Amino acid sequence: MGMRRVSYRIAGNVVEVKSVLIPTDGTETVQFNVTENDTAGLPAGTHTHGVFAGNARATANLTLTTGADTTTPEETTLEETPTSEEAEEQNASVASVTFENQVSNGTTVTVESVTVPEGGFVLVHNETITDGVVLDSMLGESDFLDSGTHQNVTVRLDEPVNESQRLVAVVYRDSNDNAAYDFASSNRTVDGPYTNPDSSEAVNDIARITVESDEEQ
Repeated sequence: MGMRRVSYRIAGNVVEVKSVLIPTDGTETVQFNVTENDTAGLPAGTHTHGVFAGNARATANLTLTTGADTTTPEETTLEETPTSEEAEEQNASVASVTFENQVSNGTTVTVESVTVPEGGFVLVHNETITDGVVLDSMLGESDFLDSGTHQNVTVRLDEPVNESQRLVAVVYRDSNDNAAYDFASSNRTVDGPYTNPDSSEAVNDIARITVESDEEQ
């Protein structure tokens, strides 16, 4: 389960954006209300509309007649995992990360899936990153990841955690093409995070990490 920014678009134009909690391997119904102002600048005819969440999307055709009369449905079901081969090819060109709840010894965590279109890294931060604390929230980084999708990526925590908590996995670029993570050492001038195509938000996912010692107690 993770929080996703979900946008509704008509003909490529972002109409509205919502933050939605989507169950793992599940679906969630998101409702967007479309007004006359949202379609006023579009010509009559058939356009593509739908919902987008990271690399997942659900689209359909929308017919606009004269004025603001439309056949826009108010509800569209968003599937977290596209099933067609075409969608999978599109997903490979967009950065994404899946970070599942897990039990850890506090020194390593596993990121279930990472897609880095141009190569890069996945870093694990503590939750202070959500308050804008970027560098000091870093706990560990993966090895360099070649372009593509990687499964079950192990991240060793340079600063081990000794109590259960939520951690954040963030996907970073290798912008200087040296296969080394230089974001911190360069004072944030290179190797910045991948961002979602419909926003400036860094590609990330949050997981609950249960430290083994806590679970035994």
